[in-house]
Amino acid sequence: MQPALLKITGNAGLPLTEIRRFLQSIETLYHGIRTIESMAATQRGLLRQINGPTRIDDSVFDAAADDSLVLNAAELHSPGYWELLGQFNPLTFLRDLLRDIHERQKDRSFRNQAEADALVLKNLLLKNRVLKEQIALLEKAGVDSEDIRALLLRQLLPPARELIRATEHKVCETALLAVAQQDEADD
Repeated sequence: MQPALLKITGNAGLPLTEIRRFLQSIETLYHGIRTIESMAATQRGLLRQINGPTRIDDSVFDAAADDSLVLNAAELHSPGYWELLGQFNPLTFLRDLLRDIHERQKDRSFRNQAEADALVLKNLLLKNRVLKEQIALLEKAGVDSEDIRALLLRQLLPPARELIRATEHKVCETALLAVAQQDEADD
């Protein structure tokens, strides 16, 4: 897996609970995406052995938890930033989600909040080719589509909603992604 750095700029003068909830949502989403990646990797080996639908084993969640998201650097002023070190695919997903949320804030023509949230998440999932390929792999391996749907709803939707809420409260302004140098990832 390729390490990457996600730099998120934000504002000072916010309640600590808002910042904590925002960073917790980032971490929860990161681990949810890593869980899906881990499941897809596990299912690759089972493709030739499947005789029927495969059920999701909860032990797959533990494998993704081993790959921690690391606070690599931070500047605490306004605007300041958090620089997070982790794997490229989940950080790309997070960057895209934060950008989509920011774009949605610019366009207040949506009629209701539920429609706007669903549209942002739908567009993000469609744009994220890696995640889509992994879901397709799980389906091809025989994992029940209801299990995949439940996994996505449980692992990704709640923290994504929290990111939307936090971003609307101006906790985050921008998100930039860079491939990490190998020696940075080893520290």
